[in-house]
This record gives sequence, structure tokens and C-alpha cells, in this order.
Amino acid sequence: MKEIMLPYVLIIWLLVKLGVIKWTLRNAVISVGFGAFLAFMLFTAHRFWSPADLTDSTTVKAPHAVLSPLFGQQVKKIYVTHNQEVKKGDLLYTLESEDTDHELKSLQSSLVAAEHRITSIEEQIAIDEKTIAA
Repeated sequence: MKEIMLPYVLIIWLLVKLGVIKWTLRNAVISVGFGAFLAFMLFTAHRFWSPADLTDSTTVKAPHAVLSPLFGQQVKKIYVTHNQEVKKGDLLYTLESEDTDHELKSLQSSLVAAEHRITSIEEQIAIDEKTIAA
């Protein structure tokens, strides 16, 4: 929208530079006021009568919707059928992570490693106590 105002600004600037309009307070107020009015009218027309949406409604009427899971996920079960009407809050599908098995194995190996570390520290404490006692 602001790009549409560039010719107006250029025309007013040229008229002032060429001396057609004398830059007085009165002419400045008129030029800037008309430019602001023009910008407001362009905004209003663009906002309320945009050619992209002439339906005069806020309801989206799509023939279909594409619901895709994130990376690393897959659809586990679908709870709706073709052309079924759904309401807000209805369960459409459930997701399952593809990395679940790998994540579980990784967490289990981290747990085993932590247990070995604890055992190692306990053995080191026992050795240090024997060393101090001797």
C-alpha cells in the first residue's frame, strides 16, 4: 500500500521544486493532509474490499485440508472418514514418533552408563578409605 503513495509524494515534490506550488504552511498542511487522507482511504479500501476475499465472511470453505505430521512422526490412527463433518475439539488423528525405539535404547544405555559410573565412584571411595586408614 505504501508503494502506491510514492507517485503522490513524487508529484508534490516536483510541483514544489518546479515552483508550481509555493511551499507555505497552508500548502504544506493541504498537501500532507490530502496525502494522509489518500493513504487512509487506500488502507480502508484494501482492508475491506480486497479482491482476494469478496465473500464478506470469515469462514474458510476449503474443499480439503492437508494435515501433515512433523519430521520424525507418522500418523498412527485416523479417526475421521471422508466428508465427515467435524466440530472444534474433535480428535482427527494420533501421531507416533518414529524415533521412539532409538530414544528408548539411548536412554537405557545412558542409565546403564550412569549406574556404572556410580559403581566406579563407590569403588574409588572404598579404595580411598583403605588408603587413608593405612
